[in-house]
Amino acid sequence: MSKKKKKQKSQTFETPAQRVQGPTAMQKMSNKEYLAHLKVLQGELVAMQEWVRATGAKVCIVFEGRDTAGKGGVIKAITQR
Repeated sequence: MSKKKKKQKSQTFETPAQRVQGPTAMQKMSNKEYLAHLKVLQGELVAMQEWVRATGAKVCIVFEGRDTAGKGGVIKAITQR
C-alpha cells in the first residue's frame, strides 16, 4: 500500500491595504464625521509643515487616482489653511 501525502496548506499573507484600519471604500461617511476627521488631519498637516520648516526636510506628496476621483477636492481641502 502506498502512503497518502498530506497536502500542505499555503500560507496567506496580509497585504498592506488589508492592514489599514478605517472606512472601507463601500462605507459612506457622514458630512459631520468627515468634517471632524478633516479638522484633525489638517492639524496634523500643519504640525508636519512646521516640522519641515524647522528641520529643513524635503517632502514629496503624491496623489494617485482615477479621473474625477476627488484628488483636486482633497488637495484644496488640505491646503485651505
